[in-house]
Amino acid sequence: AKISLGLPYYGFAWTLVDANNRGLLAPANSWCSCTAGGALIAQNSTTTVFNSMFVSDYCYNGTTWIGYDDVQSIHTKVTYAKGKGLLGYFSWQITIGLSPN
Repeated sequence: AKISLGLPYYGFAWTLVDANNRGLLAPANSWCSCTAGGALIAQNSTTTVFNSMFVSDYCYNGTTWIGYDDVQSIHTKVTYAKGKGLLGYFSWQITIGLSPN
């Protein structure tokens, strides 16, 4: 049996405990699903970081932290799936099951 690699087309926004501790696994107070992450990132002068170990992106501004995948990370993950001979790759629906209301 082979497995498929799931690729998220969404992100998660977190409220950090400390604006100066903003790396991966930094303590946070709360989170929310983020389907409009691109707009949040563009409107808030965020600093973006690509983490090659986790093959994922995150950005931050003050105590706001958003983790997500972009074109680079998705391309890297698809290349990995193909290189390892996985069954394939897939993504969840873009609304991640949220109600349109």
